[in-house]
Amino acid sequence: MMARETSSPRIAFVVPQYGLDLGGGLERLCQLIAERMRNAWDIEVLTTCSRDFSTWANYYPAGLAQGTDVRVRRFPVERERDPDSFRRLTDSVLQGSPTREEEEQWIGAQGPDCPALFNYIESHFQDFELFIFFGYLYSTTSLGIWRARGKSVLVPAAHDEPMIRLSVYRDVLRAADFILYSTPEERILVESILGETTRGEIAGVGCEVPELAPEIGIEVPTPYLIYVGRVDHPKGCGELLHFFAHRPPGLSRLNLCLVGHKRMEIPPIEGVYWLGYRSDEEKNHLVSGALALVNPSPYESLSLVLLEGWLCGVPVLVNGRCSVLRGQCQRSGGGLSYIDDETFYQAVRAVYHSPAFRSLLAIRGGRYARQMYSWERVEAAYWKALREVAAALPGSAGILPARGPQASCLLAPPTPSTAPTEQGGRMPSAPVQARCLRSQEERPKLAFVIPWYGKNIP
Repeated sequence: MMARETSSPRIAFVVPQYGLDLGGGLERLCQLIAERMRNAWDIEVLTTCSRDFSTWANYYPAGLAQGTDVRVRRFPVERERDPDSFRRLTDSVLQGSPTREEEEQWIGAQGPDCPALFNYIESHFQDFELFIFFGYLYSTTSLGIWRARGKSVLVPAAHDEPMIRLSVYRDVLRAADFILYSTPEERILVESILGETTRGEIAGVGCEVPELAPEIGIEVPTPYLIYVGRVDHPKGCGELLHFFAHRPPGLSRLNLCLVGHKRMEIPPIEGVYWLGYRSDEEKNHLVSGALALVNPSPYESLSLVLLEGWLCGVPVLVNGRCSVLRGQCQRSGGGLSYIDDETFYQAVRAVYHSPAFRSLLAIRGGRYARQMYSWERVEAAYWKALREVAAALPGSAGILPARGPQASCLLAPPTPSTAPTEQGGRMPSAPVQARCLRSQEERPKLAFVIPWYGKNIP
C-alpha cells in the first residue's frame, strides 16, 4: 500500500459491495474513484462482506482486506435477503400508496442489514474528514448517511425508477451535505424530485484509453454487436434478446455477444453468445472488435461502458427511453438511440451498412469521452466537495488548507476549435449551460465604475 503524508485528508468511501471482480456499475465507479484519489487522500472503503446483492450472503472475511491498493474494511451482514419475498414486498409497496412505516419496512428488507458498519461510522465519526456514500438505494446510504451528518457526500447513482420517488429517499437526498452527480440528467432528476436546487457538482468519472489484450483465446463470429454488464431483465437484456431473435433477414448474419455475470436465462437464439465475466483487457479486446456497443438499460445514471466503448473505438446504440443515455449520445454525437424494435433495426442498419458513418460516430464519441471525462475534472469536483463540507463545519475556519485542483464547471464546453458537438452540429443548449452556472454557489462579485448610468441616457 502506498505511503501517504500524514496531512492527507482521511476519507471514508461507503459502498454496499467492493471487489475487483464484481462488475457492477456502482462498485466499479467507487473503485475507480478510490484508486485515483488514494494518491492525495487517505482512503478507507467501508463495505459489507457480501458480493451478491440479491441475497447479501457473506462471502469475504470480515475486517481489513488483504492485498488491496486501497484500505478496505468489511463488515458482516446480519440477515440475508430472500429474493422472492422481497420481490413480492416491492410489488406491494410500489403498486400502492405506501405509508411511511411501510416504506421504512421496505428499506429494512432492501438491505444490506449491516449494523456493525453503521456502528463503525458513529464511533469513528471524528476520525474522518468526510464520508462519501455511493448509491442512494441501499441501506449503507439510506441508514448510514444519518450517522455522518455534517460530513456526508452522496454519489447517488440515481435512476428515474419508482423507488426514488418514495418519501424516505427524498429525506435521504436532503440529508446529504453535498451531492456529486454523474451527468446533467441525473442532477435534473434529483432536483425535480426534491423541488429545489441542491448543493453539489457534476463529477462523473475519469476515463483513459484502455489496454487491449493482444490475444484472448476466444473465437467470436463476426460481425457482432456487444453488450457489457450484468445480463439481467432490469438491464433491458430481455428486450434486447427479443429484438435480436426477430431481426429482419438483412441482419441475419449479425451476431450478439453478451459479456458479464448472468442473472437470467438466455434463450437459445442463433447468433447469440454469452461469454461470461471477462477481465478488463479481455473485455476491451472484445469491444474493440464489435460493430457497436449496445446499452439497452432503461435506468442509468452515467454508463461507464459507453465511455469505454468510445475509447475502444466503437460507436454505441442506446435505449432512448433512458434520458441519461440519450443525452450522452446527443452531446457527443457518438451514438444512436432507439425506442422500439423498428428504430433498433434502423440504428443497427446504419452502423452495419456504412463503415464511414460508424467510424465518424466512434471518433466523435472518443473525443467527447477524453475531453469531458478527464480525471482532472473529476478530482476538482471531489476536492470541491471536501472543501465545502469542511468549511460548513462549526469552528472550521482554517482547518482545511487549499489543496488539490480548483473545481471547474464540468458542463462548460471545450474550446470552440475542438469542441464535440451534438448531432446536427449544435453545442449544449443555453439552459444546460446556465444550470451549470447556477451550480456554482460562490460567484465572483464585480463592480462597474462609470460616470453615469441609465436606460434613457443617449
